[in-house]
Amino acid sequence: LRDLDKPRATLIVRNRHPATGAGDCRHEPRYDATYEQMMQRCYWNYLRVYVLQGTRLVDATPHHVDGSDLLSGQSSPAEVSVGPTEAGRDVRATFLLVRAGEQMETRFELQLPQSVVRAIDDSQYEYRLTVQKQPGTRAVPLHVSLLLPPGVRLVYSEPEPSSRDGAKVRYALTLDTDQVVRVVMQ
Repeated sequence: LRDLDKPRATLIVRNRHPATGAGDCRHEPRYDATYEQMMQRCYWNYLRVYVLQGTRLVDATPHHVDGSDLLSGQSSPAEVSVGPTEAGRDVRATFLLVRAGEQMETRFELQLPQSVVRAIDDSQYEYRLTVQKQPGTRAVPLHVSLLLPPGVRLVYSEPEPSSRDGAKVRYALTLDTDQVVRVVMQ
């Protein structure tokens, strides 16, 4: 929020596959005797990010998946696709593969619509971030950092920040249900 006329966001999604030794990654339907055995395989994901309409993708770090790992034999390029609007949100998506014992970070640099910062009166502004939890998934850590514009102070925050350092306001939350961060600045 450093520039209220051109607010930006960086979304970082970290995937860590805790399995030990999954062998070859075969992208095919098959079943093992137990679900725990199937969890030891490679992790395939079509990561979808839902953003406000009018949000522009500035940069991203999508991942290449080699054709030798795919049924088609054709590589999946490192790209972010723009999906059709769903439930009033724009969709950005990328395909990824995380092998057993590996970690992967996917970044999305976004230019937000100016409307994400709402004037309350002549001197106060409100920003609200809603992070929706995917149903059926376990709780995961959620870290939010806001950079306030120079000379602007935080008047109100819900929830309370975990730390404040000058213009940087940080939240350490758990995404066990949808989370909303609301700040009022002056």
